[in-house]
Order: sequence, then C-alpha cells, then structure tokens
Amino acid sequence: MALIPRETELQEGLTAIFDHLLLKKEGVKKELVRTRKDFNKACDHHIKNGFQSEQEWVNANICHQNKFIEYEMYCHIIDILNDFKDIYGQFPEYIEMHRTLNQIMIKLAQDEKYELAAIAKLWVDKIESTIQEYSYC
Repeated sequence: MALIPRETELQEGLTAIFDHLLLKKEGVKKELVRTRKDFNKACDHHIKNGFQSEQEWVNANICHQNKFIEYEMYCHIIDILNDFKDIYGQFPEYIEMHRTLNQIMIKLAQDEKYELAAIAKLWVDKIESTIQEYSYC
C-alpha cells in the first residue's frame, strides 16, 4: 500500500474545494437566469395590468439584484483562488490564500455586507478545515 504524502492530500482537498466552488457558482448562475426571467415576467405583468402591479415588479427586481450580487461574489472568490493557483493546478501558497480570503471576509463584515461576508466565510472555513486536517502540527 503506497503512502500518499500529506501535502498531496492537502492539495487534493483544496482542488476539491475549488471544484465545488465552481459548481456552486454555476448553480447560482442558473438561479440568476431564473430570477431574470421572473423579473421580465413581472415587468410584462405590470405593463399588461396598466401599471397596477408595481410591488410584484419591485420584489422581482430586488430578488434579481441580490442574486446578481451573490453571483459576483462567487466570481470574486474564484478569481482570488485562481490567483494562488500554479500552472499545475495546485495551491502552493495556500496559507496566504486563506489569509487573503479571510481578510476580505472581515472587510465585508466591517462594511456591513453581511450576506457577502457569509458567502466568503463558508469558503474560508472549508479551506481552513482542509488545511487543519492535513497539517503536520
């Protein structure tokens, strides 16, 4: 039975997190498309009703805007992780990657962007857990 070095296991764990992040982003993108369709339907309904359905249109607009912001956050997190990826698809500076994402999460919370901070926290925690699982200490 061959032994797999801890560093290899750590990199596999980080790659799995990155792959999961990409899948989550695609799921949010599908929801974004759905909310845009809902927004368009609400606009059409508002117009057909002689501009009497304003609240439905406003709610659909807010929902779509929130989903767009969530999607942008996922794109931003992916960009950050990509910055720490090497040409082999690994994350040699994973400690700095975690620290950077953690600082962004804290800044979002300080700016009272709690929903975005919560999204970042989810991924900060996953990365931290993986690092701790395969740490030598």
